[in-house]
Order: sequence, then structure tokens, then C-alpha cells
Amino acid sequence: MTRKRASHSLAARVQVERLKKSVEDLYIRADPRNIDDPEIASDLGRYLCVRVSGFLEQATQVILRDYCSRNSWGEIQTFAHSWLDRMPNLSSDALVKLIKRFNESWATELEEMLSAEERRASLNALIGIRNDVAHGKQQGMSRQQAWEYFELAETLVDWLLERFGDVSANGSRQ
Repeated sequence: MTRKRASHSLAARVQVERLKKSVEDLYIRADPRNIDDPEIASDLGRYLCVRVSGFLEQATQVILRDYCSRNSWGEIQTFAHSWLDRMPNLSSDALVKLIKRFNESWATELEEMLSAEERRASLNALIGIRNDVAHGKQQGMSRQQAWEYFELAETLVDWLLERFGDVSANGSRQ
């Protein structure tokens, strides 16, 4: 008996959109035109980087957990979900390694995408900033720089949604 595969669940897409909107709303509140103190503006830039990194990690987890839920069951699903609950910091290498666990050709595709437009360096810088902030180190950061990281995170999340959406009965991606 074969299982019919479904596209991403509506709940997963809604959850990813909610995560994205939360970061977008934060950018609106952190508008530097409304902040006179440059130190506070820099603090907000660092906080934005932490939130962008969190958005990428949470959205990745939602997408991959949803994929596992739709394509496995029983002990295998339990194992996959428990492994995803302990997902590593998503540096470029860690993200490629994670995707490779699902599909080698997607990992190759992701490698190529990360090689374009300095995406690999930007992703690693974002994760580095997040780690530095979490460990009390100072980072100079502007809202604009943080926004560029958010655009990268959006690109990666969109890529994940495209790859981890299943194939419909007629063979087209959903």
C-alpha cells in the first residue's frame, strides 16, 4: 500500500509566515528614524540579528518536521522529530549537512545557491553575530545590515519550502 503524499500542511505554512511576520514587525518597531540614541540603535541591530537567526532555525525546523510528519510514521517519525529538536546552529556547513541527510542532490543545489552572492559568508556571519551576542561579546550592527541578513534568511526559507514541498500526483511540485 502506498501513501499519498501531501504538500506542506497549512499549519506549517501558517507557522512559518507567523515567524516571518514577527521579525518583520520587529523591524518596523526598530526603525532608526524613531531612535535618537546610536547605542540603542546598535543594540536593536544586534537583537534583530538574533531574531533573524532564530527565524531561520525555527522555520527550518517547522518545514523539516512537517516533511517528516508527511513522509514517515511510527518510530521513524519519532526519531526524526527528536533529532530535529536538537538541530545545530545553522552555519552554511551545518545547513548543507542537514539537507544532505534528506537528499544529496538538494544539498548540492544548496551549496551552489550559497556560493552565489556571498550568501555562505553572510549566513556564517549572521550565526557568528548571534553567537557573539549570546556570549556577551560586542558587535557593531546596523538595522540595514540586519535587514540584509533577514533577506538571506527569507531566501533560504523559500528554498526549503520549495524543496520540501512534495510531488503531487501529476509530478509537479506543490
